[in-house]
Amino acid sequence: MKSRALLFLALGVAAGYVLGARSGRERYEQLLAVPKQLQGGLDTFWSNPGLRKARADASAYAREQAPLLRARAEAVAKDAADRVATRAGDVRARGEKVVQRIGLARDNALVDIGNIGELGDDEEYEKPATQQGT
Repeated sequence: MKSRALLFLALGVAAGYVLGARSGRERYEQLLAVPKQLQGGLDTFWSNPGLRKARADASAYAREQAPLLRARAEAVAKDAADRVATRAGDVRARGEKVVQRIGLARDNALVDIGNIGELGDDEEYEKPATQQGT
């Protein structure tokens, strides 16, 4: 009984393999034909007179606009450079003001330290008047 079931199983597997291989080969051939069909279609598509005209028009427009775009890009770049230079000058001026304030504060602190050393034990310290606006 087992051998008979095994025989039917083997026959079923063999028949499935043969039929599947044939179906698989046919599908494989169909898949290979698709790029060939597409290539023929693309050749027809690219040689279409309407498309040729559209490509020529687009190319001419790009050549016409290129100098204008270049000039605009140069203007924008120059403007950006001017803005950066102006901003850098502003930052430098602020930095110089900060350094000046630090210098004044240091000078005032040194004066204060010098005045503290001159005080006696029973004298009160009064801060000297500094420049206005700091």
